[in-house]
Amino acid sequence: MRTIKTLFTATAAIMILSTATAGYAADKKTAASAARPDIVATVNGEAITRQSLVDRLIKQGGSSMLEQMIDMLIIKQAAAKAGIEITDAEVNAGVAEIKSQFPNEAAFEEALKRYKIDLESLKTNMVPQLMLDKLTAADTAVADDEIKKHYDENKQRYTVPETVRARHILVQTEEEARKALEQLKSGDKKFDELAAEISIDPGSKANGGDLGTFIRGQMVPEFEMAAFAVNVGETSDIVKTNYGYHIIKVEAREAEREMSLTSVKDEIKKILMDEKRKAVIPGWIQEQRSKAKVEITL
Repeated sequence: MRTIKTLFTATAAIMILSTATAGYAADKKTAASAARPDIVATVNGEAITRQSLVDRLIKQGGSSMLEQMIDMLIIKQAAAKAGIEITDAEVNAGVAEIKSQFPNEAAFEEALKRYKIDLESLKTNMVPQLMLDKLTAADTAVADDEIKKHYDENKQRYTVPETVRARHILVQTEEEARKALEQLKSGDKKFDELAAEISIDPGSKANGGDLGTFIRGQMVPEFEMAAFAVNVGETSDIVKTNYGYHIIKVEAREAEREMSLTSVKDEIKKILMDEKRKAVIPGWIQEQRSKAKVEITL
């Protein structure tokens, strides 16, 4: 699975010069720096030259960045030799895959800012990643029998636990709880109406005590035991917890069930492909480098 973090390594090789330069640069170019292209900034008239900046960058991490740039160039050359091209549609699909890992657009944009990457840089540096996928496709392909084997060996991972949907009324004293229970049993009040009227739970009071759907382990033990023991449509007796006294009404229940292989096939395929990529790609790049004529003069 591609992430912004993994693409950041490739992006950094191209972005680091502009990022570091921005740290030194003044808000506006001076007339002197504009006239001298070898000057990147001046401080009280004293110049910072382009060469001094480059020397500092090389000292701080130039070797590792150069290695990354060499790898990217090797990938592009191998793709050209194989006749591989990446379309805009493929790049956009890659971006969409990354976006799908975030709850919303704002979270995605925040991640871009955190890694100091703009969207166009992300797209640009996705190209060699997509090329690499195609170049190693034969070694990272996942067969149906591999998917089935993973599914059979990880059944618990693809099991949806038992769930309950319930409402509750929470009050401070047992006396209040007994009075509420009597009102419900006599039919004087509907459960949701009474919850909205007397419950002290601020999270559910306005919704008639609706807690939504939950699984075991999400509620305190006493509450959970009662909620999973009550039949659908029925109301519990009084349940005491550290929060106070509860009355619970169960509105729906879903038994534990296994997700079908068909429903999780694509998910499993991505998992297995990612595992194969991690195993195959470093060796593929090393093999290509051993065949290439790489001369480093740094």
